[in-house]
Amino acid sequence: MKCMTKLRTSYRTLAAHLIASVSCLVTAAGCDLPTPTPDAEGGRFTAVVVNRSDFLVNALLAADTTDGTPLSWILPVAPRSWDALVIDCDLEQFTPVGALVADAVGAGESVEVSFNEAPFVRGVEFDCGSIIAIEIDNRAVENPASPITTRARIANRGTRSSETSQRPPSEQSGFVLFEFSTPTGVPATFNFGWQDADARVFQSSLTLSGNENEFGGLLLCPMSRFVLGQLDDDETPAVELLSPSDTLAPAPPFEPLAVACGSAIFARVSPSASIANEYNVLLEIEESNSQSALMFDDLRDYLVAQGIFNQPSSFLSLLPPPADGVN
Repeated sequence: MKCMTKLRTSYRTLAAHLIASVSCLVTAAGCDLPTPTPDAEGGRFTAVVVNRSDFLVNALLAADTTDGTPLSWILPVAPRSWDALVIDCDLEQFTPVGALVADAVGAGESVEVSFNEAPFVRGVEFDCGSIIAIEIDNRAVENPASPITTRARIANRGTRSSETSQRPPSEQSGFVLFEFSTPTGVPATFNFGWQDADARVFQSSLTLSGNENEFGGLLLCPMSRFVLGQLDDDETPAVELLSPSDTLAPAPPFEPLAVACGSAIFARVSPSASIANEYNVLLEIEESNSQSALMFDDLRDYLVAQGIFNQPSSFLSLLPPPADGVN
């Protein structure tokens, strides 16, 4: 079962509908958050969706970059789990827009819910190193039209926003950072699989539309094996280019690699130096060092306090164990 991560074609109608409602969101400040210390350019912040409800929540998140480019992401989060985006903080503002809410098995009608949150403005509510938490719970009184309650807040209070948040996680954070990117205008799907310390195997895919051309996320560690493609299946491509005019240069399958806690995985689609519309897939793994980003330690502390750290939404990607006698 593949995890639906990132903006998918089947959600474009929802995205258009909810993004159009951003201008109608509540704009009153009404919060007691501290003003963060501005960080140097090139840092990151984290948006984490904590879904304590009994529903599958497809959260729509939107942002405006400093040059006015609108961005959007749809992040599916399983019931009673969490998932996170790690985002470059060259933004003017970030907005939790709304969600498509379905029951856990995907049966019945989905419900569109607006988060009714004002935009978080960089340099006012958040900055590099900040953690924006979108917290989702069951509604106390059953309401089919709006089965969840939501709130968004700064989880680490901006106390470490002046750090150099471009660094990878620390070993003690319990995270591996992954970042996938593709050139603007080159839509692509990245396939990737991993095996955790308990020998459970996961398989996921992530689609970048070419407008939103970069995605950063987090996986729990350690991972005994990680691969672009699929573990034990060389037929699954590492990357699929979605425009018929784009092609990938022939290359052998990637070999699985052990990935330690605190590592950062960077995979990108890169243009060929000599052939038009041909692209290469590049993979780099950066190991943790003493210059780690404290933001990820803050995130771990927050998720532990919520009692949900060991329940990542990546379990949507868990493959069934092989049948007896099958490797």
